Amino acid sequence: MKHVYDLTGMRYGRLVAVEQRGFDNHGRAVWLWRCDCGTEKELQAYVVRNGHAKSCGCLLKDNKTGLIHGGYGTRLYKTWSTMKARCNNKNMPEHRWYGARGISVCEGWNDFSTFREWALANGYADNLTIERIDVNGNYEPDNCTWILLEEQGRNKTNTVYFKINGITKPLMDWADEYGVPRSTVYVRYTRGKYPFRDNEIDKSIMDKRRLRKL
Repeated sequence: MKHVYDLTGMRYGRLVAVEQRGFDNHGRAVWLWRCDCGTEKELQAYVVRNGHAKSCGCLLKDNKTGLIHGGYGTRLYKTWSTMKARCNNKNMPEHRWYGARGISVCEGWNDFSTFREWALANGYADNLTIERIDVNGNYEPDNCTWILLEEQGRNKTNTVYFKINGITKPLMDWADEYGVPRSTVYVRYTRGKYPFRDNEIDKSIMDKRRLRKL
């Protein structure tokens, strides 16, 4: 039996190996590859691994026209390709929080130029990141917006909230407000300890209830 090196999930240029699809007439392994642009194509493994094929063909088109994809290599393009990979590539660690939960990218956004048009018309800037308004909803125009990266961390399903003096907000926001390193607060919390010490915060205003997720 012919030995086939497992390439599943490995990236070469814009191509990511999906699954082995048999052999060509010369006995060389043929794989199904998924391109960053969303196209899937069968190619011989040696062709891709040797660098003779770096995309489904879109790379050559990009090099000729410059903006066929609206700017390959730009931050916005990377945002788009990462968004799609989270939902479609089972080999990505983040897939369990996206595609595995049923979250998908709308059909129109499979084309980068369409996504780029929406992004630029809705306030995209290089210091912003895409955010789903409903964290259980899909990537689609009505459910997405652009926010600062530090704000996105507050909207995750596992964000821990803490109440002080009747005011509830993310635990890490309290850490910033009182000048306690986030890493210190995080370690205390994960070890089941109270996140702030008496000399770090005015204990008279603390709600001493047990730390919990709201």
